[in-house]
Amino acid sequence: MSITWNEMLDKTFERQIEIEKESILDYNSNIEEFINLSIQEDELNVILIYGVTNSKYFSHIYRMAIYPRTETKSIYREGNVIDHQGYNIEDVKKRAKTYLNHYLNKL
Repeated sequence: MSITWNEMLDKTFERQIEIEKESILDYNSNIEEFINLSIQEDELNVILIYGVTNSKYFSHIYRMAIYPRTETKSIYREGNVIDHQGYNIEDVKKRAKTYLNHYLNKL
């Protein structure tokens, strides 16, 4: 049984999301739920995932990442803890552009 190109891209996207979830779990294994706001867009996958804990303070552990559609190595990645869902997909794009432009201007 062979898979189509689009099915392969979907499986790669699922793996990218799993990589970020694993990163959250490595940081804190007491995650009660994941909130996945990730999207596939043109040639890139934009990942935003929250791991929610029952902590009173800093209850959301987030991971932002930009991946090429066919790779499992990100070209941008960031994460931290926060007390709520403080970011959306547009924030991921904006932060990635700022980060990548900073290094591009150093060349």
